[in-house]
Amino acid sequence: MSLLVFKAMNYVKILAVSVDIFLASIFWNKPDVTISSLCGLALRKDPNVRSFEGYLGRMLNRIQKDHCEHAIASDIIRAQGILKVLS
Repeated sequence: MSLLVFKAMNYVKILAVSVDIFLASIFWNKPDVTISSLCGLALRKDPNVRSFEGYLGRMLNRIQKDHCEHAIASDIIRAQGILKVLS
């Protein structure tokens, strides 16, 4: 894979995460976290929750095993990186 293709794919991933965070801040009023993380937090509180977040989280976890937990871990890593920049 060429460096240009790698950089383009990285850019697309960053853009997708940014749109995800933007939508979470608009619809859930929760800035700085992804929708998948919000779904994972709802499932942590109650694995059988009957809300949009619960249904979406269960669907994402079916598509990719432990998707929401990976999203929470990624959000924590991203936040720690931001703290390093701001310190």
